[in-house]
Amino acid sequence: MTTFTQLTPQISISPALSETDIARAAAMGFRTILSNRPDDEPGVAFSSEAARHTAGVFGMAFHHVPVAGYEITEPDAIDAVADVLSGATGPVLMYCKSGMRSAYLWALGTVGELGLAETLQIMDRAGIDASIVEDELIERAAMAPAMADAAAYAAAV
Repeated sequence: MTTFTQLTPQISISPALSETDIARAAAMGFRTILSNRPDDEPGVAFSSEAARHTAGVFGMAFHHVPVAGYEITEPDAIDAVADVLSGATGPVLMYCKSGMRSAYLWALGTVGELGLAETLQIMDRAGIDASIVEDELIERAAMAPAMADAAAYAAAV
């Protein structure tokens, strides 16, 4: 049975899912599935289209934001995941090959809101080694106030 690891009450991560895993996720109350696994990644046995169909059968929303491992620190990838999460309904189950890529994308997308210390604590509690993206987390946390100021300015003009 695939393990779902909770990061926050609204976000959990998982290794690659099967049809049975999606059924179990629905029974556990997840409302949205977010796949970060590219369909052309080696070892994909359950495509994003099959996952989308299965999620739909169980009344769940499905989003596919494929991100290769070497792309996890790319701003476009981080922003695309953050956009899906900000508009998601109910608890979200994110997955990729191992779950780590999804965890890193979540952390990089939310560190500006949660702060560095809380983000690192969440990752640590979940048993995730954040050192792989720690420099990027520090950088994004430091940029958060400037980004908030720019957004406020843009909204005012």
